[in-house]
Amino acid sequence: MLYLSRVTAGAALTALALSGCTAQGDGSPAAAPTATVTVTTTPAPSPDDGDVQDAITIESMSSGTTCYDRPYPDLAWLDVTYEVLRDVEHLDFSLVDSDGVRSIGPAIDLPPTNFGGTIAFGGEYAWSDRAELREQSQVSWAGRNRVDFYSATEGRTGLLMFHLRFDDDVLAGERTAEIGTVRATWSGEDGPEGQVEVPVEQAVSFRPADCR
Repeated sequence: MLYLSRVTAGAALTALALSGCTAQGDGSPAAAPTATVTVTTTPAPSPDDGDVQDAITIESMSSGTTCYDRPYPDLAWLDVTYEVLRDVEHLDFSLVDSDGVRSIGPAIDLPPTNFGGTIAFGGEYAWSDRAELREQSQVSWAGRNRVDFYSATEGRTGLLMFHLRFDDDVLAGERTAEIGTVRATWSGEDGPEGQVEVPVEQAVSFRPADCR
């Protein structure tokens, strides 16, 4: 099982936001890899910015650099939460403006245990170990859904899980990958459409020399 120490909740995330974190592992896929993480908070869009923000807000919980001491081609990346402010007929999330990494398939919504609850939780898992998320009390693994133009009601919140796959030269340590922006696209029953974006600005490195 691969997961970082910042795949935690509540006070742990607050501490990381102040100091960053280094997790030590033995180098095997079954253990947490060496990682250096800088966590910051991106403010949610203001409701005064227009009709798009009246429908949905999205928030990124981290930025900076995540470093692994060996390549992991596929990760379950969980660093963006959303809140629906009024009913929408169709909702979709996508990863744009990234370099060296792409999202495979639609995002997956992990709802909180209680409808509309706040989720202070984020990080990465090896894609093959994503089912370990059932052990996390803040989100409902059984309630997960593929976000592929689905309807959402006012008050709904969730944590987005993206299946990330990295380019070969990134895995070889020749360059770092840049996770750019998460975009939410929506439309309502009466026809209006809109989108809102949140910059992530997170780099991912598989160069052991960067994990110091």
